[in-house]
Amino acid sequence: MVEINFSGSSDIVQKFEGALARTFLCPHAVTTNSGTTAIFIALKILFPAGGKRIAISPLAPAMSYIPIVLSKNIPVFIDVDLDYPFSLDPRALESQLSESTIDAVITVGMWGRQPFSRQVVELLNKFGILHVEDIAQSQFASYLGKPIGTFGVIGCGSLHNNKLLQTGEGGYLLCQQLTYAERAQEIREFGGRIFSNNELFLKLKHSGYGARAGLDNLQYIKDEITHRKLLFNLCDQKFCGNLGLHWPKEDPEFRSSSYGFTCIAASEKDRNEIHRVFHEGGAICDSQKYKLGLAFETYPWLSEFSTSCPNADRISKSTVGFRLPAIREAAAREILETILERI
Repeated sequence: MVEINFSGSSDIVQKFEGALARTFLCPHAVTTNSGTTAIFIALKILFPAGGKRIAISPLAPAMSYIPIVLSKNIPVFIDVDLDYPFSLDPRALESQLSESTIDAVITVGMWGRQPFSRQVVELLNKFGILHVEDIAQSQFASYLGKPIGTFGVIGCGSLHNNKLLQTGEGGYLLCQQLTYAERAQEIREFGGRIFSNNELFLKLKHSGYGARAGLDNLQYIKDEITHRKLLFNLCDQKFCGNLGLHWPKEDPEFRSSSYGFTCIAASEKDRNEIHRVFHEGGAICDSQKYKLGLAFETYPWLSEFSTSCPNADRISKSTVGFRLPAIREAAAREILETILERI
């Protein structure tokens, strides 16, 4: 009897990892069981003992900062840039870096928007700070001619069913160094050498079935991006053309993959009205569903890390954001089109 191996150790997983590395123009890719796990593994690679201060936007989703706490590190919430609302404010970041209080930075691109500005890149290079990218919502975007996910030492992506590239569930790390990739492979196997530190882990591997699906879906990724760009343009016409809203500023050198749509309302009242229209149309905006707001106010267990973030507070009360339906999601697409007809 011939054994068919679709476990997380099968050859097809390695084949998928090679395809990911080539797609993102990155030396090494390692798959795991979720995007959140990918960030956790990245932090365990860089800071095995924990205790380090990790800068992140207070507008990031819970899946981005939960790994900071789980890896026994300390989240440091830094205000966002009003011009690039999902990028850290370079002035606030430089203030922290000048005081040598930050050990690493996690950047997060919400709904496919620009995750960091040119000034942030220059500051991280100037101070030699480790940069981890959460590209769950910005995969296949590019900036300054480089794929998002390859600016930092490790890029962390998601293969969840809602993402541009999906395997049902899963995640991956884009590693610039071979030692990081090898360490990631060890950690996903019950923690690898971490066993010697008496710290137990679960198995964190991606499945062979998922890898097979990922290889198939990579063949159609251009079609998926084109589809979402068309929906993006339709939303732009309705929201920004008819309602007079505007979408966040972006550098001309940034190329979005149109994972989602984001726009800025004139007031919290206007934002809530759009949320109401979506709800009555049978859908819920992500900005409402996930309670877009300051992380340390939304989740009581983060209250001890509270800090002043006036820009983020302002953005959180005026932003409308939602994921654009995939090609296969015909019903969701029809609901979105119906809602747009009412605007």
